[in-house]
Amino acid sequence: MSINPPMVSCPSQLSLHEQASETRAEVEHFIHDRFVTEHNAEVRDFLPTLVSCRGTQGELMAAAGFQLASEGVLFLEAYLDAPIEACLASLGTTGCSRDRIVEVGNLATQRPGQARQLIITLAAWFHRRQLEWAVLTLTPVLINSFRRLGLEVHLLAEAVQSRLLHSLSDWGHYYAQHPRVVAVSIPASARHLRKAAQAHRHRPRGGISKGHNNGDRPHV
Repeated sequence: MSINPPMVSCPSQLSLHEQASETRAEVEHFIHDRFVTEHNAEVRDFLPTLVSCRGTQGELMAAAGFQLASEGVLFLEAYLDAPIEACLASLGTTGCSRDRIVEVGNLATQRPGQARQLIITLAAWFHRRQLEWAVLTLTPVLINSFRRLGLEVHLLAEAVQSRLLHSLSDWGHYYAQHPRVVAVSIPASARHLRKAAQAHRHRPRGGISKGHNNGDRPHV
């Protein structure tokens, strides 16, 4: 199932992979292999729905997973002292129900910078589904990647490995990077990214801009 939103111009193909999908195993292997390479970690915890980004030749470029909070206890709630909706209320939100909250994790990319298009596309797609908050466990490197896109990242808690009582994974040196639980407003992010895309389309051509290597790595 393709999820490319109309507001996003994307040369690659993005697809959903539910738990019964025949293509899911390939995406799980991709995420697993990237965590081995980057963190010496054996990841066996996967979120219920995976999304993948493929290049023009069909090669896997990036992947992530997500779960609605209304579907059950979120993986990252193990790090929190209260349910996720209570943590979001501490940010000044009012009446945020679990069916408007989505956890995003299992983020893995083949090369630095490829998480960017996945973040942009997921923000637009979640916005179309009227979701309000994305919550994630991110290392400082990926937090900076979100901020470079102009997205406001709200810090909720430190992700402490000892609080994962039911994880099936061997996390290698992932937690040595001091990951944090964060929240991102989906409507605000979608609006910002739409405006940025419109400004880019109207930017005069002919100039040369220098790219930046964001150092995106696999994150849960």
